[in-house]
Amino acid sequence: MRKYSIILLLIISNTLFSQDNLVNLSKINFCPLSLEDLKKMDTEIKLVAIEQKDFCVDSYTEDGSPEIKFGYKSKLFPGVLFYEPKNAQNLIEKIHLTKEFKGYLPDGKFMEIRALTVANALKMYDSKFIFTPSKCMNYFEMMKDDGQDIILKVYKTNTPLNKDYHSNEEQLATQAIDILFECYFDSIEEKNKPLYIVDGKEIKEKEFLTINPDNIKSLNILKEKNAELKYGKKGKNGVVEVILIK
Repeated sequence: MRKYSIILLLIISNTLFSQDNLVNLSKINFCPLSLEDLKKMDTEIKLVAIEQKDFCVDSYTEDGSPEIKFGYKSKLFPGVLFYEPKNAQNLIEKIHLTKEFKGYLPDGKFMEIRALTVANALKMYDSKFIFTPSKCMNYFEMMKDDGQDIILKVYKTNTPLNKDYHSNEEQLATQAIDILFECYFDSIEEKNKPLYIVDGKEIKEKEFLTINPDNIKSLNILKEKNAELKYGKKGKNGVVEVILIK
């Protein structure tokens, strides 16, 4: 199966550009995408430094200075940096788009970073985003409902980030964006967690935790062999079966 996945990636790498050289990230399966997959598409990728989000005094960097990590640059993807994996599976956690990026995002939306304003980004996704202001002056996060979070890096401003202010501030330009893939975190966090089945449908743990106990008609827990017998390898860590009240 892995062999066929690599062949598919090679085919995709030849169709990533349209005639006007737009990068099309929607042609790539980022869930999951490993470093090995990336190297199969481009054997000459280069390791480069990436300036991270400034986490301020209440987070990872005590003095508020930008955290520097590393990522990979490929000639196939102008304006795209793939963050260096820090996990056993070598999966790509997120990508960094610089002002050179022009093309289609993983969700198919067209974006040109050099011409993008915060106002336009908010209009592009409308209510699909949850706005999370950052205490750092030139960053804020927008969380989409499809499992891909976006962090916008804007040019320095003395005005604290605020959705209403920035949605009306057309000239506030975006310098770069980061796109985080929730499926990466799911694969790491849920590695040893049980399978959740609600009304015959598989769901994530975070969805399971939102269920009101008063709405549960029955709950059944399968362990070890019984779980694997019914659900195969997916049930190796146990299975929680729930039937809801109709």
